[in-house]
Amino acid sequence: MSMKKRLLFIDILKIIGIGCVLFWHLFFNTYHLVWFLPLYGMLHLGGLGVILFLIASGAALTYNQYNFNDVKNILIFYYKRLVRVYPAMWLSTLFTFLLLPSSFQNIHYIKLLEELTGFYYYFNKTTPIINSSIWFIGLIIILYILYPLLYNIIRKYRYYGFIVIFIISMATHIYLYNNLEGSVAKNIC
Repeated sequence: MSMKKRLLFIDILKIIGIGCVLFWHLFFNTYHLVWFLPLYGMLHLGGLGVILFLIASGAALTYNQYNFNDVKNILIFYYKRLVRVYPAMWLSTLFTFLLLPSSFQNIHYIKLLEELTGFYYYFNKTTPIINSSIWFIGLIIILYILYPLLYNIIRKYRYYGFIVIFIISMATHIYLYNNLEGSVAKNIC
């Protein structure tokens, strides 16, 4: 695998996505500050930001043209992704512990393990106790796990593969929105 130069367009999409999420989290309770935005009541800026960031991240991965023809390359891909994600998440959890030690009171070891893997939300269908923003880590890890498979499907079947993946994605989106009671599911959909 050879790393290509960064594409400014992809970086701009990521910045816009992050900006939408930040804007949503800063002002979602203060509707009067953003009433002038077109389609504000119909458009969830946080969800839009997450989608933009995920699309840009997937585009960046695809642009680098990974070779997923053997298990070794797939394992190297997973290793590089996990090394980039988990240490930062664990560091933020450590900062949470140092700044808000009460967050760790009465937390069961299994719940702590679920939080430290990023999958708390997926086991409990509610916002994580210690660091509520880490619901996104579980999503990223799941997408990284699926990426080599999806990449190979789209490479082999082109548009048909993309259409099937898109339909499955939309069906999953509708299912999560309608069946999960956690606040995160309603906010990301």
